Amino acid sequence: MPVDFMQKERYTIEDLLDIMRLLRSPQGCQWDREQTHQSIRSNFLEETHEVIEAIN
Repeated sequence: MPVDFMQKERYTIEDLLDIMRLLRSPQGCQWDREQTHQSIRSNFLEETHEVIEAIN
């Protein structure tokens, strides 16, 4: 499904919520719709380490 992307100088929390609604909608991303707090938890620490490495 094509998505119109409007580039902005600043994005708001509402922009983030709109993206989340889109990804979790029936027409959105199947992987995103299937995620739960428990499923995300297993990869969270690994992803956090990757972010810290990228920052360093």
